Amino acid sequence: MQLKLFYLRKILFVSLMLLSLWSWGQATLPFTYDGGRSGLPTGLSQTGLGTDYNNSPKMKFDDSGDFVVLNFTGAGSTLSYKISNNGISGNFKFQILQSADGTNYTSIRDITTLSSGSTIFTDNVSSSAKYIKWVYTTKATGNIGLGAINLSAQASDPNLSISGTASNGSVCPNTAASAVTYTITNNGTIDATGINIASSDSQFVVSGLSATTVTANGGTATFNVIFTPTASGSKSSTLTVSSSTSGSNSPTYTISGTGTASVSALVSTNAATSLSYNEAVMNGNVTTVGACPASSEKGFVYGTTSGTYGSPIPVGSTVSTGSYNYNLTSLSQGTTYYYKAYVKDTNGNYVYGSERSFTTLVPASQIAFVNMPTSGYTTVSLPAFSIEARTPSNTVDTSYSGTVSLSKTSGSGVMSGTLSNISFVNGIANFNDVKFDTADTYVISATAGNLPTVASGNIVITTGDIYQKITSITDLTDGDYIIADANDAVIATNVVTNGTYATTAVTVNNNAIVNTNTNTVWHITNLGSNYSIQNVNNTKYLAYSGSSTNLAAGNSVSDNSQKWIITYNTDHFTVASVQDNSRILKYNSALSTPGFKAYTSATTAPEVSLYKKITTTTWSSANGSGSWSNGSPSAGTDAIITNNYSTSSNPAFTARNITIKNGGVLEITSGNTINAVDVTIENGGNLIQRDGSTLNNTGTFNVLKTGASALNKYAFWSSPVVSQNLSNIYGSTTPAFITEYDTATDYFVNASSTAAVTGKAYSIKTPSANASLTSLRYACKWESDIYIVYCREWI
Repeated sequence: MQLKLFYLRKILFVSLMLLSLWSWGQATLPFTYDGGRSGLPTGLSQTGLGTDYNNSPKMKFDDSGDFVVLNFTGAGSTLSYKISNNGISGNFKFQILQSADGTNYTSIRDITTLSSGSTIFTDNVSSSAKYIKWVYTTKATGNIGLGAINLSAQASDPNLSISGTASNGSVCPNTAASAVTYTITNNGTIDATGINIASSDSQFVVSGLSATTVTANGGTATFNVIFTPTASGSKSSTLTVSSSTSGSNSPTYTISGTGTASVSALVSTNAATSLSYNEAVMNGNVTTVGACPASSEKGFVYGTTSGTYGSPIPVGSTVSTGSYNYNLTSLSQGTTYYYKAYVKDTNGNYVYGSERSFTTLVPASQIAFVNMPTSGYTTVSLPAFSIEARTPSNTVDTSYSGTVSLSKTSGSGVMSGTLSNISFVNGIANFNDVKFDTADTYVISATAGNLPTVASGNIVITTGDIYQKITSITDLTDGDYIIADANDAVIATNVVTNGTYATTAVTVNNNAIVNTNTNTVWHITNLGSNYSIQNVNNTKYLAYSGSSTNLAAGNSVSDNSQKWIITYNTDHFTVASVQDNSRILKYNSALSTPGFKAYTSATTAPEVSLYKKITTTTWSSANGSGSWSNGSPSAGTDAIITNNYSTSSNPAFTARNITIKNGGVLEITSGNTINAVDVTIENGGNLIQRDGSTLNNTGTFNVLKTGASALNKYAFWSSPVVSQNLSNIYGSTTPAFITEYDTATDYFVNASSTAAVTGKAYSIKTPSANASLTSLRYACKWESDIYIVYCREWI
């Protein structure tokens, strides 16, 4: 029985709904409603709405499919309505649709997000629409409120409007700007006839009206405006469109334009750059572009007489602010040229920058030593110096791009370093690793192409203690050291003032310090897990006082205050007290007595660089057998071999540098490895490397040879020399013939290059009698599979 009643109720509900639909009627426009679901006005109906909200918007959409429909007569225009967010969360869709027949709907707006509270929406309605539908298409958590519905009617008279860009641009006075097109649109329902356009300012001229009738319902017509200012400054005009059709509106539209003020161009002439013997770059800069008349060209004029110039040289096709340049070629050497930058306008007028001048270079005629040191120490690179290619007026020829080589003119020892075929850069060749192995007074000479050879002054080389910078904890072995700040500017002395170890300035050359006072030398001893640091001069130990940042001098290593933990960190050593690990040796230049104290890691100050004393040990003959003069070599020791040393009867070793003197022989037998940085084999010395042996050198491998010549004899030079400059091996005298063997003809022919090639033999005619051969230094590469040394000449 209950089931029957349910179906009867459903049938009754549907019947009532159909009856209500049949009795809706149509609303007339304009339409306004802001009530609830009860007492809906004619033309407005709902399905499924919940109980009304108390306040606008009152109509409640609380389930998917709930909708409200407005059916109206006439043509709608603008639709507005209020939507409220009542606790919505999650994905939802609320749609506003329109239809001409009440069946086929298209979307006006889909709402998928809503701000909290209420929002008023405004939409345009199609003129053919007769139905507006609001529907809760997809429900989320929460409900939607609808109210404040307003739909206006489309005008039944012509409704005209003007559109187009308001700006007519900027042009010079009495110059017409480009035409700007405007559009008249009729959104009314009646055609507008007798169209006329008026401009309130004669500087804005209307022309080209496309039609005098603009049809209803979106019809258009166009017209042009040409702006011709009579003076500079901002201009404006009001356009008014009128129609002879009764009831038509007369829209207005304000347009603008600018009469450009006359601006004079400004240009500066800047200094010439990239000077060479025959070329130079002229530079200019446009700081202001001319207007009314406009700048049309930029460029330069130049000549060899001040105030007199050749034809203008345009640069580029446009003119804008900024720098520009022009590269002059085919100029005369050593000649002064005068030039100006210019800007030209459309009337043919020129504006110039000030006159400037430049003088092309004169080729170098000489070379000269610059900053040549007069003293140095054995096995330590001389302070850096350079050789300049100079003109007859003694200025640097910055365009010179040849090479220069150094040779020893006098002195008993061997000169080594990067000495041969050093390129000039901007007329300067730099040398930073030249050194001598024996104490004496030396003179060196420099040769650069066809320029005259030049000799240095006397260079006095003496023997001194050398302290080399170390850069790893494995280099830190027991020995004498200098303690420097991490910036290598000062070194610690043994003077303690107010808890500070005072410092003295130091000069570091190629990571080495030479001949320092003994009060700055410290003996570091490995105690197992830490180190002691004892001054060589007064035998006192570096100690932490235990009070704040203060250091002290200890008489012995009696407790942890005289012990230090030393570690290496990227580019410096950290020296921390064993007594208090937070206290680190750091240099402070701001103290009344600048020096080292014990600071925490929070204090920003340079820490420590360590320089280790380099010792030398020599393998020489003693009673028919060999021995080391200063103990076996180590990574911090230079090894010198003056007689036979073979790993078949002596142990392999590691040294800092190895020098094999005249009469010395180093033989490395199978299964043995000799390690070093630089290896030098002097004239008369020999290196023998057997199968299965290894020579591991990380620096340069030098082979030094000397000899003398016989006049007009052909000397045969062969592999393994690579890139040897064959023109200068006899000093400053160039051989008349440098030949190479031609297999096809079985003759010696002129060599294609004077730089020796790997594996090629040469025959060179000696240019002078008893000429001392340039001492040759070869940078070599061992090819272990075939046991050949490939070398490159190094004078």
